[in-house]
Amino acid sequence: MLKISFIGDVVPGGVLSYFRGENAVSKSIRRILHESDIVVATLESPFGDIKTVSTDKKNIIHSPAEDFFRLKELNVGVVSLANNHILDLSSEGFEATLKLLESNNIRHCGAGRNLTEARTPAFIEKNGLKVGFLAYCKQNYRFLGKVHAADEKNAGMAPLETDMVLEDIRKVRPECDLLYLILHWGIEYTWLPTPESMELAELFINSGADGIIGGHPHRVQPYRYYKNKPVIYSLGNFLFPNTIISPPKLMAYPDGVNALNYKRLPQMGYYQDVDRTTLRIWKPLSRIGMIVNIKVEKGSQIMKVQFTKADKYRSVLSEMNSFYAAILKLFLFTLGLGIRIPLYRFVFHRILKLY
Repeated sequence: MLKISFIGDVVPGGVLSYFRGENAVSKSIRRILHESDIVVATLESPFGDIKTVSTDKKNIIHSPAEDFFRLKELNVGVVSLANNHILDLSSEGFEATLKLLESNNIRHCGAGRNLTEARTPAFIEKNGLKVGFLAYCKQNYRFLGKVHAADEKNAGMAPLETDMVLEDIRKVRPECDLLYLILHWGIEYTWLPTPESMELAELFINSGADGIIGGHPHRVQPYRYYKNKPVIYSLGNFLFPNTIISPPKLMAYPDGVNALNYKRLPQMGYYQDVDRTTLRIWKPLSRIGMIVNIKVEKGSQIMKVQFTKADKYRSVLSEMNSFYAAILKLFLFTLGLGIRIPLYRFVFHRILKLY
């Protein structure tokens, strides 16, 4: 038997940097993650200093290297780097992040020093099974902003291009017992996966993938089995704390701000340009995340979903109250039935006009 836990977007810094002597997650969540054989996350933050910022972005997210221990606290063994922020500190910060991961024996996939490396799978062998992970990020997509796609000479993401993904599945699938795709896609702050994402998930599973794990919308979305294989359209945020924003839109750790006074800063709910140091607080629905536990036994995959909730200011995680978790699960189940009707594409594009 093998137990794999998938968690959503992780940014180890933010206001949690002011509480390094304290746990970021509750004892029950730590127990869940440390009982897993493999914990997989999306690392949506490079480690480093703001001095190495990317010159063509103003929405910069980063974590101090001193906060790397949070990944160990979560028992993370594999990270997807295929997202729109991992190169926010330019190639220098990206290289420093890779070295931190590699020196701590955390596998990574989805981004690299060149396209070949970005497309290289991460493998872990546990309990007699070899598990592979591939990761990709949408590009030229207005809901993701600036995405640095890798090429043969420059660092960046593995782009979510259908032919490329299919080629990688055909190549990698014979090398492992299970193959999961981690995909950065979708529209922020919505419950609904795009019809295109749903079609891609089925195509990739039909082509050999054993599960599809989605992220980026900063909100949980419906999940399902397709041909007895798990499809999660969005895990939502996991450990993505509130952040301090300095003009114009830079995540910052300014001098003079500490655990005693960061709550006194002006506050905002969404990323936007600011003219003074501001505390960015996640809206309630973006403070909800999922842990998807997949138990692999006798060739089958059994999926169990648990919901987490971050508190308003500290962003410390705990398990969601069982009553509210049951309501949310019912809501997502009902929504999941609705998005599978034949008219969903028409409703999504023509009536809801989401894009």
